[in-house]
Amino acid sequence: MLRYIFGLMAFALALWAASAQAQAFVYSEDAVITHEPRPFVSDDANLALHLHQGAANAATRARYVRAEAQYPDVRSCLKPDGYPQGALDLTQVNWAALNTNESVEVCMFRLLNFVGTDELVPYFEGLGFTVTATPPYAQIISYDPIQRRMVTSYSAGLKRDRSLFGKAEAQVLFNGTVLPHSASIGLVVFEGALVEIHFSLNTL
Repeated sequence: MLRYIFGLMAFALALWAASAQAQAFVYSEDAVITHEPRPFVSDDANLALHLHQGAANAATRARYVRAEAQYPDVRSCLKPDGYPQGALDLTQVNWAALNTNESVEVCMFRLLNFVGTDELVPYFEGLGFTVTATPPYAQIISYDPIQRRMVTSYSAGLKRDRSLFGKAEAQVLFNGTVLPHSASIGLVVFEGALVEIHFSLNTL
């Protein structure tokens, strides 16, 4: 009986913590709509945003161009309704619509550029991910001549949950797949700006 009571208390505390965390990412609708999005696909060599960016593979670049056009701003990455009046909750990601790696990466880029990389860890934890970070390290961005920059790398991971209840909404990323047991979003931050992002489904 005590175990049952303690279990209910733990569940209630978890719900309260999740609710409090979500409230931290509720912004006025005007602020979200007027936010100027950064370009995802770019020819700026110094931006070095994406691992595939500027690649010779035209088909790869075209997929990111299409995803950027489909999700041009923060609002386009969120569920269409269910918000407080005049506000938007940036934890209400429209995961069901993000059915390609490119769409996940573009939308996470959009959302993090609004939230700010200083809130990267609590934001992803609010989405149900576990976040780990590496100490700052020198990343080579050019070999002729050699150029380096000091970056911090983060990994936001999500394990596949096969239970029936209490799943994080991001679990929809596993719909239609059999082998993948986890998902991860790799992020690289340089001087407070997100400069690389990569989504993958991981198999055993």
